[in-house]
Amino acid sequence: MKKDDPIHKDKSRESKSDSESESESDSESKTEDTEDSEYKEEAEETSEDIEDTEDTEEYIIDKGCNNLFNKDCQNEIINDNPANQDNPDNYFNKYQEENNNQMIYLILNTNAKNARNAKRNNNVLNLNKHPINKKTYRFYNKYSSVEKKYFDVLSDADKTKLIDNEDIIEKTTITYDVPMRFKILTSDINIRTKKSIIWKIESLNKMNSNSSEYYKLSSWISSLNNIPFNKFYEIPIKIADGNDKICNFLNNIRARMDETIFGHKDAKEQIVRVLAQLISFPKANGYIIGIQGSAGVGKTKLIKEGICNALNYPNAFISLSGTDDSSFLKGHSYTYEGSTYGKICESLMKTGIMNPLFLFDELDKVSNTYKGQEIVNTLIHITDPVQNDKFNDRYFEEIDFDISRSMIIFTYNDDSLINPILRDRMIVINVSGYDNDEKIVLASGYIIPEILKQYNLNDGDIIFSNELLRHIINNIEKEDGVRNLKRAINNIVSWINMMIYVPTDLIKISLPYTVSQTFYDTYCKKYSCNSSISAKHNSIYL
Repeated sequence: MKKDDPIHKDKSRESKSDSESESESDSESKTEDTEDSEYKEEAEETSEDIEDTEDTEEYIIDKGCNNLFNKDCQNEIINDNPANQDNPDNYFNKYQEENNNQMIYLILNTNAKNARNAKRNNNVLNLNKHPINKKTYRFYNKYSSVEKKYFDVLSDADKTKLIDNEDIIEKTTITYDVPMRFKILTSDINIRTKKSIIWKIESLNKMNSNSSEYYKLSSWISSLNNIPFNKFYEIPIKIADGNDKICNFLNNIRARMDETIFGHKDAKEQIVRVLAQLISFPKANGYIIGIQGSAGVGKTKLIKEGICNALNYPNAFISLSGTDDSSFLKGHSYTYEGSTYGKICESLMKTGIMNPLFLFDELDKVSNTYKGQEIVNTLIHITDPVQNDKFNDRYFEEIDFDISRSMIIFTYNDDSLINPILRDRMIVINVSGYDNDEKIVLASGYIIPEILKQYNLNDGDIIFSNELLRHIINNIEKEDGVRNLKRAINNIVSWINMMIYVPTDLIKISLPYTVSQTFYDTYCKKYSCNSSISAKHNSIYL
């Protein structure tokens, strides 16, 4: 075929055209890649700037959108509609205002190509002018359309609160419970006990889930799994911290007790000495303490404020008043339907440690019967330093629980009713009663402010003179403590609080109000005397 053949010429032209087309395509591709690279670098620089700032909407728009959009996109936007050429600034400003959120989203994700083509994306996110940052978009993009609609109409404060909570949840590490088998294998309990527990776990796996035995054994294993094996409370200061820090620590505890409890100087000093000993040897066997004193002198409060709250010490309150069966403390065998563990194991579960502070209240009120003596024998066992590392609960059968490092505190009124063996194991702290002058100081500085808070009243809204307090003390049942005095003061405040809302013809209440003896005698005295009506009425204020 000749070279000047028309067909040959056409093919030559086609080949040349294809070659030129490929060349142009490659050139465009290179140009586009170069542009993408430039935009990518610029976007990354913008993103780095954003990292070092407060991430406010204004900053991102000024630094981000202007860098990425003003160079190429503005001309492209204007050229889309020739009419816009007459007033390009206004058009672009309007476009930018409508698409700020989408622009910001694209900038933060450093996708230059999408940023360059932002004007073509109609999915403009509207966050109701809420300050936009990476954190907001990270969670907003996970929301469904219904959730987005709800979020959009919230106030800025509510949006901020929700996003902050989303962030907290995302950063929270979920720790899964260790399976019972592995928890037992890594515990400090003896090999024989471990083998017994593992055998029961394997037996449960082989049982029919519809059988009654399966339910009982499943409950047993689930309950045992709540025992905090190998977990112990440690006092927040150590001997290695030095004498100065220890001194400040103990002084702060003493000051805290003085702020919340009036008097009892000797008792407070004994508590501080016990704590100092605990700092010196924190892993020693637990301390056995007895707090003896009349009703209403602040025995329980002394322990809760002086030790539990001051040290943030997990504690278990167990009232012994009227108890007459050792199963109260030691539980029942799990083979019985509806059986459960006793108060000792329950306390270990609730506090989450193996050495909580056990506070046994009203030791002298244990039933004076044969079964009541079983309760006392159990208490003797758990206070015996030779045996209390092997406490047994009937529900958990052969399993030994080491409670030897627990602090055990008893409160009681009558020393003569305490078993001598048990009393001999205690560090006894005597809490004395108050005389009349001390009661007046206690009422003015502690009781009255405390009661006023319960009625949302301020100090000084209701004024009690010392003469009135002495008059009240002389007209209530005699006592070493201040329970009756507290009831009488509460009774007065209750009357005045009612009269503020329901005025009477006889008396008009306006704050501050000074309580007179006449007021007390008229409205409150009959409920403060030692009588059956007094006991019945005042019980509602206890």
